[in-house]
Amino acid sequence: MKKLLLIIILLSSLNGFSQIIPNADFESWSSIIYSNPDQWNSSNQQCVSFAGFGNVTFVTGQTNNAAHLQTYIIGSDTLGAYVSNTNGDPTAGEGGVPYTDNPTSINGYFRCNEGATDSALLLVIFKYAGTVISFDVFPIGGVQNTFAPFSFPLSLPMAPDTVIIAAASSNLITNTGILNGSFLELDELWFGGPGVTQAIPGGTFDTWLSVFTDVPSGWEFFGSAVMKTTDAHSGTYAIELESTDDGSGGVQASGITSGHLGQNGSFGGQPFTSMADTLTGFYKYIPVGLDTGWLSVRTSALGSWVGGNGINFLPSAGYVYFELPVTSFSTPDTMIIDAESSTWPYVNAGIGSQLFLDGLQMKSTMVNVSQVEKHTLSCYPNPAGKSIRLQTGLNHIGKSTLTIRDLAGRIVFSENYESAGAALLVPVENFERGIYLLELQSEGTVFSGKFVKN
Repeated sequence: MKKLLLIIILLSSLNGFSQIIPNADFESWSSIIYSNPDQWNSSNQQCVSFAGFGNVTFVTGQTNNAAHLQTYIIGSDTLGAYVSNTNGDPTAGEGGVPYTDNPTSINGYFRCNEGATDSALLLVIFKYAGTVISFDVFPIGGVQNTFAPFSFPLSLPMAPDTVIIAAASSNLITNTGILNGSFLELDELWFGGPGVTQAIPGGTFDTWLSVFTDVPSGWEFFGSAVMKTTDAHSGTYAIELESTDDGSGGVQASGITSGHLGQNGSFGGQPFTSMADTLTGFYKYIPVGLDTGWLSVRTSALGSWVGGNGINFLPSAGYVYFELPVTSFSTPDTMIIDAESSTWPYVNAGIGSQLFLDGLQMKSTMVNVSQVEKHTLSCYPNPAGKSIRLQTGLNHIGKSTLTIRDLAGRIVFSENYESAGAALLVPVENFERGIYLLELQSEGTVFSGKFVKN
């Protein structure tokens, strides 16, 4: 769902501010479990990568379960929720599921709270022989506190062979008027009309599947195949990016960035002031066809691009060392690293191309990254209210320092501990709403994590 993925601002944690490249050896990962409605794709993976929780969840519906889609705005960052029965972009008619009846309406039950300027959306698109033959968008606004029936007329002129259905918690097509907390709940979707008997696959939203995902600390990602792998050059883990089917037979690359992902690509990054440096690392690339992977480094000053460089990865069945010189025409203040499993505009891209990365370093700060043990710092509740409880996974740690930063890197909390037990209770009641990054350093061991303050 390329267009909706671009519309939704996807942000995950930044950590390791003491290093130019966060989690440079890809040893630090967070394991997260969430639920997806059976036979639907959702925004959960992207929301989980940003905030550690999904924005599509199940609730008690008109009958059994229903789907709850909720928009979150945290600072300047927006996470709109969606479900769709296609991997592709529904607004472009990509993908869909087989359907041959000729319905005149889509029906179901809904509950919502959309506020004055926002509106949820329900999209129904029919195709025949690969061509879109009807395209209906139904805004859903206002406040509906209990489940109520709805019936929207369809403009289908003939029997189709494919249907695409998508719904969003906010107006993610025009991206205007979006409000924090807007939600839409859907249940018991069905098509009506003379002779219509085919059910909407998954339309009851009764069955939900547990999804286990590993999130690379310090990196934001997109695509459905960003994976932790033990096929590493050094240490225990590396990162694997794989290109997948976009739902219409085309290629959807998987990618990562050390900054943030937004509507117009990646932005932000880590503090960096060198006008000449070199990125080093190890890669392995197993392409399909003539595909190439790629990695780029961009430097900026006060938000404007001032330099960088890029590299295309050619086939290699084993890990290969690479160097990428990075120069700037004026002194930068920020650096960002992006990588993808296939090279845009995907002319030679192949479904199944695999890119492995490990051991990224800048020559100016080259260290043996394995000298410091890194672990995940768990926190709950998340999102947080008045306080958070931090869990290291160890029964006891010695002298340590806890630092909490906002996404701009500013320290908002710092505390030294002579010793700490299995958990630390930290007050956050006076924190502003937003994303915060945690780092607990103790005798050569670093625990890192993140939380959302509501």
